[in-house]
Amino acid sequence: MLRRLYTFLLSLALPLIFIRLWLKSRSSPGYGKGWSERLGKCVVPEHRNVIWFHAVSLGESVAATPLIERCLQELTSFEFLITNTTATGAEYIQKHFGDRVYRQYLPYDHSWVVRRFLQKLNPKILIIMETEMWPNLLHECVKKNISVLLANGRMNPKSAGRYLKVPALTEPMFAAIQKVAVQTESDYLQFVRLGFASEQLILCGNLKFDQSFDKDKINVGKQWQLQWQRPVWIAASTHQGEEDLALEVHKRLLQSYPNLLLILVPRHPERFDMVADKVESHGLVFVRHSQEQIPQPDTQVFLGDTLGRLISYYQASDICLVGGSLVPVGGHNPLEPAALGKPVLVGPETFKCEDICKQLSDAGGLVRVRSDSLFQEVDLLLQSPSRREQLADAGRQVVDRSRGAVIRQFDIIQEMLR
Repeated sequence: MLRRLYTFLLSLALPLIFIRLWLKSRSSPGYGKGWSERLGKCVVPEHRNVIWFHAVSLGESVAATPLIERCLQELTSFEFLITNTTATGAEYIQKHFGDRVYRQYLPYDHSWVVRRFLQKLNPKILIIMETEMWPNLLHECVKKNISVLLANGRMNPKSAGRYLKVPALTEPMFAAIQKVAVQTESDYLQFVRLGFASEQLILCGNLKFDQSFDKDKINVGKQWQLQWQRPVWIAASTHQGEEDLALEVHKRLLQSYPNLLLILVPRHPERFDMVADKVESHGLVFVRHSQEQIPQPDTQVFLGDTLGRLISYYQASDICLVGGSLVPVGGHNPLEPAALGKPVLVGPETFKCEDICKQLSDAGGLVRVRSDSLFQEVDLLLQSPSRREQLADAGRQVVDRSRGAVIRQFDIIQEMLR
């Protein structure tokens, strides 16, 4: 009954949802594409042997990449569909996998939309990344006897609390999921709290530890280092409020380190122009990567407004601040700079990646900062190359010893296909 009410309310909201897509498409053109896919069109030809991955956004798409690559290598009798919700996730999948996979937007979770989509696709298995659970999608999977794996499953207490408020809606969803490949012991306990049975849960570790990097992108970052010959720090994946903080800190640091360069990388493409205006309002000399501009000796800020270049930006930096953590967003993945051997800073708001941050912090591979201590911590690291090296080595060791989730989660997929 509650699922029907949910579907009715979603029907009322659909016009508003498409208006929102249109508005977002004005600054991020990707949102103007694939509307028919969001209404149930399937890009995969009928009667194909399909494994379906769903990765909502950029972070989940990057995390899924090593597992998808393993499946492409080993499961050669299958074809693959990858769905996304956001334009950034879709653009990443298209760039990375090209025509090796089918790609489209996830249909909206309306009963007739999902039913139309599944009637044509009829996948052998649906692999959902992390926590993206939808009532009608999972209900229709049960009706069509489609196996469902929640890969790289994570669940924090706050999210679990929200699910527990509507058990009539969420309990059927949970029952539709055959297996959950859980990241950590704390995630495991939250899934148990939600009512998942022990036979549904398998502790596998985090796929993000198994991420490999494009060597060409690493080499670009190394070339920048050699070319610039100056200290560099990065504020990466930033949100509203974090850019102003980073720019104010940078202006203070320039008083002691006049040749210091800040690489500023906003999280969302639709904010690139707004952030460029912000840098200009601070009176700093800057260039934009999207305009094929490279920092000159007098450049103070390099605006990283080009998608898919974060690894190059990290590689070119001496100190890495990972954004989304100084504002209540929940933080973004600190493993990328750690795996590259960079000292990592995060703010206090890391509830989306708390276990990773704790592992790195406990090992001495990450420094937690506040808005009022960011200047001091960056200043200390700029003064001490040995401290930077110590942090970098500790973080890299955490990443190296935590690998293996791809193999464990691939084994689950093979078993479910049997």
